[in-house]
Amino acid sequence: MKILVLSPPETIPNELEYLKGFFNHGLEIFHLRKPKFSLRELEQYIQKVPVKFHPRIMLHSHHDLIDKYDLRGLHYSEKTKESWQLNNPHLKSTSFHSLAQLTEDNPIFEYVFLSPIFNSISKPGYSAAFKIEDLKQALAGSNTTVIALGGMNKQSIGRVKQLGFSGMALLGGIWNRISPVETFQEICALTNT
Repeated sequence: MKILVLSPPETIPNELEYLKGFFNHGLEIFHLRKPKFSLRELEQYIQKVPVKFHPRIMLHSHHDLIDKYDLRGLHYSEKTKESWQLNNPHLKSTSFHSLAQLTEDNPIFEYVFLSPIFNSISKPGYSAAFKIEDLKQALAGSNTTVIALGGMNKQSIGRVKQLGFSGMALLGGIWNRISPVETFQEICALTNT
């Protein structure tokens, strides 16, 4: 099962040190999502990440930076659907919030996030949106690689596997912990069992 990490929307103390720790402990895909960052601020963030990890970064905004840095790919939000550059050669991901979207043919995306699966840890009041049986059925009938998002932590690993997701994306379940890198390692160990 894939484990992805999304950046906290607001910068937190020691964030880049934690990120380096995630990468050093095997993180393959990091989603850089800083909605309030200017182009300059986002570029400065990328420059602080060791170059060897750049190919593991999916960019959520200021997509033009992908041509300047050797980043993994681009994430497209549903809100910006009309501006999707679907013919560009980079890897692409997106976010879905309905099960109907999983039945559509989505060959352009390496994977999609589906959320919220469980009650969100990072967004209080953002509650699970799907019935378990409906979710299982939709995942079983989908040709898309689907990553669970929303309420992901150590306790949700078993349910995510049982439902048939290809992976899980961590946000509040890792950044809100006292020891984010240690928590990341524990989650990775539990997903490999």
